[in-house]
Amino acid sequence: MVQVSYPGVYIKEVPSGVHTITGVATSIAAFFGHTNKGPINKAERLLKLADLEDKFGPPVPGGELHTAVRLFFQNGGTDCYVVRLIEDGTGSAASTTLKNEAGAEVLQVTAKEVGTGGNEVALEVDYNTAQPEDTFHLYLRRIGDDGTVKVTEEIRNCSMDPDSDRFAPALITQESQLVDCEHVFATTAALKAAAAGAGSSEARRPLPTTAADAQDEFEDLVSAAKKTFTFTLSLDGKAPVEVSLKGVEGTSLTT
Repeated sequence: MVQVSYPGVYIKEVPSGVHTITGVATSIAAFFGHTNKGPINKAERLLKLADLEDKFGPPVPGGELHTAVRLFFQNGGTDCYVVRLIEDGTGSAASTTLKNEAGAEVLQVTAKEVGTGGNEVALEVDYNTAQPEDTFHLYLRRIGDDGTVKVTEEIRNCSMDPDSDRFAPALITQESQLVDCEHVFATTAALKAAAAGAGSSEARRPLPTTAADAQDEFEDLVSAAKKTFTFTLSLDGKAPVEVSLKGVEGTSLTT
């Protein structure tokens, strides 16, 4: 019972099942606007002014977002969130399609960032692996207008085998901060069927399906190998073995 002894405000505490509202900081600001790069419709926390350009790029001509954030930090602000906005239907992400040696499209690589930021990403494929017939390295670089490499990523030993734990589409999408990747085939079953139906040789080059054409292809491979008298052969993903042709006369293919 509150004892009233003089005019004023008195506090009376009563039992309640409602939890007390916890105090929170009231100095954290939020800014929404247009930027050159960065995630869309996602709040990014900034603790200093330098974070703004690192995450969202230089100011957009005529934009006010960068000015507002700069003034916030210059006037003592220490913690804020920035959300990049774009008009519906106006943004698109840069993409390219990678092909195999036969010219068939196999992987579609798309920049994670919508807008001009995604245009800075360059790709390089390298087959210098322990099993070049089955795996490859992918190098990704973000290159600025002045030619400076800002970000570099290496995703090594990617595989086109859907049963591999390094299956390229899933591996690249998961590990890269720059791009997403998907295989062009509609289903995993279609991808496996196409690979099994065509067969493969070095760097997944499709082999002919008829016996006569396969014989010609085999003879070409052996003829090329005879220049060094050795070549490396890998079957079904097994470890490569070196085959020597020294002393071999003629060529034949058993089916």
